[in-house]
Amino acid sequence: MYLYRNFLLFGLLWSLFGNSSLTAGGRPGTVDASFDPGRGPLAVGRGDGAGLVIQPDGKIIVGGYFNAFGLREVGSLVRFCSDGSLDAAFDARSLQTRFADAVGIVPLAIQPDGKVLAIATPRRQVRTGQLFRVNSDGSVDAEFSPQINSTASAEGTGVRRAVVLQDGRIVISGYFSSINGVPRRNLARLNSDGSLDQSFSPARAGSFQMLPTGQLIVQSDTLYRLHSDGRVDNTFVAQVPPGDSGYGSISSFLVQGDGKVVYSQRLNFYGTDAVRRLNPDGSADSSFQLWSAQFVSTRLIQHDGKIIAGGARLNPDGSPDPSFRIEPLFVSEFAQQADGKLVVAGQFDTAPFGVRRLHLDGSFDETFAPEAGGLTGIGRTSVERVATLPNGRVAVGGPFNHFDAVPRRALAVLHADGTVDQTFDAGDLIKPAATNGELTVSSLVAQPDGKLLVVSSRNRLVRLEQTGAVDPTFSYRPANRESYALITGVGLQGTRVILSGADGLVRLQENGNPDPSFQAAQSGTLLLVEPDGKIVVRGSQGAVVRLHPDGQMDTVFSGIGGVVGFTPIYAVARQPDGKYLVSRGDPSQSRDLFIRLHNDGTRDESFAPSIAKVENIAVDQGGVIVAGNIAPQADVSQRQKRYGVARLNFDGARDALFQPVEFNAGASVSQLSIDADRNLLVIGN
Repeated sequence: MYLYRNFLLFGLLWSLFGNSSLTAGGRPGTVDASFDPGRGPLAVGRGDGAGLVIQPDGKIIVGGYFNAFGLREVGSLVRFCSDGSLDAAFDARSLQTRFADAVGIVPLAIQPDGKVLAIATPRRQVRTGQLFRVNSDGSVDAEFSPQINSTASAEGTGVRRAVVLQDGRIVISGYFSSINGVPRRNLARLNSDGSLDQSFSPARAGSFQMLPTGQLIVQSDTLYRLHSDGRVDNTFVAQVPPGDSGYGSISSFLVQGDGKVVYSQRLNFYGTDAVRRLNPDGSADSSFQLWSAQFVSTRLIQHDGKIIAGGARLNPDGSPDPSFRIEPLFVSEFAQQADGKLVVAGQFDTAPFGVRRLHLDGSFDETFAPEAGGLTGIGRTSVERVATLPNGRVAVGGPFNHFDAVPRRALAVLHADGTVDQTFDAGDLIKPAATNGELTVSSLVAQPDGKLLVVSSRNRLVRLEQTGAVDPTFSYRPANRESYALITGVGLQGTRVILSGADGLVRLQENGNPDPSFQAAQSGTLLLVEPDGKIVVRGSQGAVVRLHPDGQMDTVFSGIGGVVGFTPIYAVARQPDGKYLVSRGDPSQSRDLFIRLHNDGTRDESFAPSIAKVENIAVDQGGVIVAGNIAPQADVSQRQKRYGVARLNFDGARDALFQPVEFNAGASVSQLSIDADRNLLVIGN
């Protein structure tokens, strides 16, 4: 459900000092250390396991596509104690920075010294990737760096399987063409330091299994046995019957301790796989009962000789074992503990995610993974909306289902110090969007009495009490339901709500019903409601108009800068003196403009700030705060990029008292808000 590199706080909710903080010794623009939202917004979901190996001491190494265990940040490779608890002595979080965001980690083998061989694979459907080694504490072994070069392949490129021999050498297979510059195609043996063992030159290449003798069974066009130096052992001739025309290939195989080979073979177009067994010399084992099913892979040979194939288990003679029943799971790997219990990794739709342990009858062992949730994923999250509440509290909304360690679905209220207010809980009010399943809050407006107006990802407008409960005295039902009740803007006009959306521009009474006394002369997207109740709307053909409080056209207003047409408007704000600040595109100049207008809509030529692009605006008595590309405006071909927050004086000059804040290039700010103490809240990712 996610391929990424993530931090536990992959969102931004900062409090920057306002003017009032000067008396406390803080420079405006510096981060307010007293406001600490902890790990911030977290999107906790399913994590998938993609491989596992069991150490000789019983500890379990699991890899996959995840970055947390419960709510604890981990790397995509973790180690469990035999009871299922997380082994804190193993920390592989450095893998998240070593490899690209969309990478999963698959452990392949454990060396006698406790080091782990693993691959980093960028694609979930193919377990093939870059080979590396981690130390027993989870750190990357920098001394192990074989150069494995690959040719393009539909099956992926890199290493797919690795086995550590008793002498420390490593046999690998996959899709590659050379090792450290020496030609080797798809099968090779490495020395323990990662250098190529040139004494092994395989005559056949492909997926392999090791025999106790040191020989290999290799799948090429059929099964072959190779000597330890790579020569074909001609005493082994695999008697594999043909399938239908164009079929008959071997899809998987395992080697028993006695040298017999159990394999699955694709028979026909319909995905029918037959499971058969060969004797140590390659002849068909007539004592093994043929078993077939659709899309079956041989997965594990248990300590007692029974064989797990697909979701079934076979007795040593090939007959089905009715005592084994496993619920339908997408399992990528099986392993067996010394006590006989089975550990599985894969994609599970219910908790515990990623890794589970089964009893020998296939039932779930509930004593394993005691930290509920198992392996989970913490996705890219942010705070997208903010509203300041009485008593210094802050309401935040966005695509998260936890805030710090507290379960909160897309909506939370924070105390003035940034901690979660436990008394506010909207429960499962916010539903996932029908289009992408995300939890979002598109509008969040605080009323003077502390109640919250919330528009969710499904465009439902509700009003919440200070506890998070839905206010039953307010109910808005859009008349135009065929447009999915689209809501494009929400504002307050005294105690009443101004709403733009599917019903046009409407005013709601305190109970949520449309106010019949309000008849808008112009529909469109609500931009702002002024302190005197006038309404600024972006209307038809992009024209910006101002309406009187009752909805009638304000003919004194000439339009924001005379804007008509589909010129993009990024942000609009109103100064205390009634002038307007407007950030908009200028298609004729292929650049962005930040301008100021008089109250009648004509341009104020005295305001000439040098800002490359303004995406958000906030205004207080001391000046104008802007977020966006705060580099000086320049020729398009020479434009600098400095994404962040700055403050201007009312004449447009930079405010030298304000410390500009700069973010990383991929950041974005969704809202600026000034609280009652004149602190600046900056939210986004």
